[in-house]
This record gives sequence, C-alpha cells and structure tokens, in this order.
Amino acid sequence: MPFETQNACPMRSRAPALIASALLVLVGTVLPPPASAATDETPYRSAMDAPLLFQLLIGELELNAGRAAQAFEVVIDAARRTRDESLFKRAVQIAIQNRSSDQMQSAVRGWRQALPQSVEAIRYQLQIALALGRTPDAVEPFTALIDRSPPNERAGVINALPQLLERATDRKMAVNTFEPLLRQNAQQPALRTASLAALGRLWLAAADAPQALELAEQAHAGDPLAREPALLALDIMPRAAAAEKVTQSYLAQAGADPMVRLHYGQTLAQMQRHTDALPELQRVVTDRPETAPAWLTIAALHLEMKRPKEAEVALQRYLQVTGEAQPVAPQASASVARAVPESTDDASSANHSAATTAEIAEAMANAGAMRAQATAAGRNQAFLMMSQAAEQRGDLTAAAAWLERVEGASRGIDVATRRATLMAKQGKLVEARAQIRNLPETGPDDARLKFVAESQVLRDVKRWQDAHDVLAQGVTRFPDDTDMIY
Repeated sequence: MPFETQNACPMRSRAPALIASALLVLVGTVLPPPASAATDETPYRSAMDAPLLFQLLIGELELNAGRAAQAFEVVIDAARRTRDESLFKRAVQIAIQNRSSDQMQSAVRGWRQALPQSVEAIRYQLQIALALGRTPDAVEPFTALIDRSPPNERAGVINALPQLLERATDRKMAVNTFEPLLRQNAQQPALRTASLAALGRLWLAAADAPQALELAEQAHAGDPLAREPALLALDIMPRAAAAEKVTQSYLAQAGADPMVRLHYGQTLAQMQRHTDALPELQRVVTDRPETAPAWLTIAALHLEMKRPKEAEVALQRYLQVTGEAQPVAPQASASVARAVPESTDDASSANHSAATTAEIAEAMANAGAMRAQATAAGRNQAFLMMSQAAEQRGDLTAAAAWLERVEGASRGIDVATRRATLMAKQGKLVEARAQIRNLPETGPDDARLKFVAESQVLRDVKRWQDAHDVLAQGVTRFPDDTDMIY
C-alpha cells in the first residue's frame, strides 16, 4: 500500500520524520559524497536503483520502529545481492545494535565471502571475535590481516596484538592460542623482532615474567636497535630486575629513541629509585627540552626528596612547554601529588603496544579533544604539585593560590582535603572541618571518603584524638569498612 494512502497506519504521524532519517542514512551508506561528482567530468552512475532504494528504506524504517532483527535481514540481503561494502558494514552495525552475536558473525562471514580482499571486513571479523570472547576464532582473521597488509606495515599489525587481547579473560589461553602463529612469523627476518616482542607481552599478561624476559632478550639480541624489546623489558622490570639490562643495552646505542629513556626514567621513579631516575630524566630534557612529561616527573621526584625549589623550577618549565600563559601563582589552598604522576603525553603511555589501524583512525578523529583533555589534566597536576612545593617551603598563601587554579573534575575531595589541611595549619581548624563536612554526597562512598578526609586533616595537624573520634564515627556508620577500622 502506498505511503500516502495508509490512513490506518499507527506510524502515519511519524512517517515523514522516519523517511527523512532513513534517507539520510542511505545517503551516507551507498551514495557518493556530492564533492566527488563535482570534481569529475564523467557523471557518476550510482548503483542505487529504485528497488534497492525501496529495500534499504524499508530496512531503516524497521530499525527506527525498533525491529532490529527484521532490519538486519533486509539490509544483509541487499548487501549480498549488491556486494556493496558499505551495506555489509551497515548490517554489522545493526547486528551490534541488536546485540545479536549470530547476526554479527553471519554479517562478517558474508562480507568476507563476497569481498575476499576487503581488509575492512577482516578487521571487523577480528574485532567481533575478540569482543565476543572467542579468541580462537580471531586467529584466522588476524593471520589474514597480516597477509593483506603492506610488507612495511606487518610488524606494526603484530605489535598491536597484545593490546587487542587485553580484554581476554583467560590470558593463558590467549597466549597458547596465538603462540604457534607468532612463532611461525618469527621465522621471517622482517617479522622476527615484532613477533617475539608481541609473544613476550602475551606471556607477561599471563603472569609469566621469566618467559617474557627470555623472549625480550631474544628479540633484542636479534635486533639491538629495535625499541619494542626495550619497552617490553621496562614493563618486566618491576617483576624481574634482570630485564633492566635489555633496556640499558638499548639506551647505550647512539640511535636509541629518547622516548624509551623517558619511559625508563618513569619506571625507575615508580620503583622508588629516585636517585637513578633523575639523571635519566635530566638527560631527556637536555636532549629534548620540549618533553613535557619528563619535566612533570622530575618535579615529582624533587618533591619526594623534599626539594621544593628544584620542583618549582621543573614545574615552571612544564607549564611553559604546555603553553601555560601565566605560570605564576595568583593570590589565595593546596593539594599533594605524592605519587609520581603518569605521563599525559601520547608517546609516554603506560602501554607501549601499537594501536590497530581502526583504532588509529578513531584516535585521529578524536585527537584534538583527547590532547586538550590530557593537557588540562597535566596542568591541573602541575598546579597541585606547585601547591605542594609552596607548602614544603612554608608559604601557605602561595600553596592556597596554586590550589585555586585547579579546574574541572580534578577539584574533588582530594583538592578539598588539601585546602582544608592548609586552613588547619593556619589555625582555622573549625573552618577546615566544615570544608570537608559540607562536601556534597552523591553516594555512600563519598560519605565514607569524607570521614577519612576529615581524619587526615586532623592527623596532619597532630590532633590525634579528634582524628580517632572521627574515624570511630565513620566505623559506626560503615561497620564493615575494614580499611577504616584498621
């Protein structure tokens, strides 16, 4: 029945909007962008004919009406008939929206059968297998992805495997599943280092540090200038001290990547080896003064060693490098950054594995926002550390002023606790306790944290009995909280 004569149809009032929405989807899936026609003298002849348009329109209307299963059947049929990659992708998206694992797998299998050379189909099949927790089913598409990739990109694909398997619930099964493939690829000289390093990461994820170290040593011996074995060794270091030799051997070479030295310095700092970490990080900023994460970690180390002036110098450099226009405190509360901060730079991520091509594309699309968020988080951390440095120098006014510069989500209970501590040290104990007690509570955990925070403020000014009494009140309200009882 034509749409204009469906007077009894309950969707009649919504039909124009649904049709418009469906047409927008269709334009995005099968029709080329208008600019392509404008730049080509030969008119573009679309594969979209009237029956296909009607079929896809029905599929989108079914989806908008909440009948995702029927929509999938309509769209996957169109994809199989036309062998159109965008329609296969749309079918997969509908299956994901419908949360149907059978439909997801059916769509990607049909996609690969219709278009055997499609790298995107292989990626989708790989990601779906891993998302569904079917690790053995991921071996074939991963192998195909390596084979279909240009020779100069295959090592990068292999380097991405540990990150792809991060969510595997059975890490031992994951490494046993992929080890034969990685061992086989390790027989190829061009893929040997990447394969051994990736396998080492999988064994490390499976909590077998000795096996991971053996693979890191083999990979480094085969290619001393490759950074992957050195980065793997850094991640092994907290569990096996012998791994440090691999990283040191790599860094002793003239062509060593300075970012590996940065990771080395940060790892040493996290292991509380402050005197070893500082020279490495100082060398990084000597060679590359613009390396912001190194300045932040240097500052944290100086604070740990009670060197507030040196910390402030490093923090000023950090703020200058990150573009802070006014790296000087305004006037008026403080926070402590006792732990060595994690890097906010993309190159110093704690996970050293490469991203998949699909993840790289997504990261590029969101890079601006992510970079802005990372920069804001780093500056907030710097302001907190500036406050701590000022407090160590005994300048509580400057400490409070730096604390006021912290913005956004970072102004949580930790910042409130530091502000209250500064007030208490200035003799304003009543106001300090009110600062904590007046914090809003969005859940039971917030109430518990307020008891702990108030107790901490009292401990900082050596009001031991008052601190004990606050915790006792907390235990009365949360009798099962073993941390508070302790």
